Amino acid sequence: MSDFVYGAMSGIAQTLIGHPFDTYKVLLQSNMYAGKLSPSILTKGIGFPLLSSSVICGINFGSYRFLRENNYNPTSAGVLSGIIVSPIVHLSDTGKISRQLGINKKWRLLIMEHNQGWIATVARVSIAYGLYFKTFEECKERGVHPFIGGAAAGLVSCTPAYPFDTIRSRQLVYKCSIIDAIKRGNIWNGYITCAVRSVAVNSIGFYVYDKLKATFD
Repeated sequence: MSDFVYGAMSGIAQTLIGHPFDTYKVLLQSNMYAGKLSPSILTKGIGFPLLSSSVICGINFGSYRFLRENNYNPTSAGVLSGIIVSPIVHLSDTGKISRQLGINKKWRLLIMEHNQGWIATVARVSIAYGLYFKTFEECKERGVHPFIGGAAAGLVSCTPAYPFDTIRSRQLVYKCSIIDAIKRGNIWNGYITCAVRSVAVNSIGFYVYDKLKATFD
């Protein structure tokens, strides 16, 4: 149970740091960036991610630890924990992206559209979490500080998963197929913002998780 709680606390910290970066990234991915940013734009839609991220990270870290204790290697445990949490990730992203872009739909309609971008979400989170935990575990084994290990894990995990992230965002915004999402242009648009966000968010996220685990376990 403790890993679920520590993961939840890590998720809140990650959202507070990463949401402005995430909003900017979504605007770039969906080709809706108008050249103007303000605090109100960058923090738009942060309320729901604060709640959902704590649930997502709690389940993610908790299921990962459970799988590791049952002799799964870091990569397999990471991939499976990503698949386990992917339905919640997708529903959260559906609501978050709609609000970031000012598309205020009722949750009933968002749930009905839940299948849009689903395959891209599963691909993104399974790839990302497999690399995420493997990289952090390797850094930890080599005595790397959790802050640096988290930053490395964030960068390594976000890079190969990023095209799927762009495809998912475009599918949610334009209600299009995977092929049509790719045809809308550069699928790496916004990657630098995502990379900076991943380094910042995961350095804090893993540090918070590791510190709580070392203090209270």
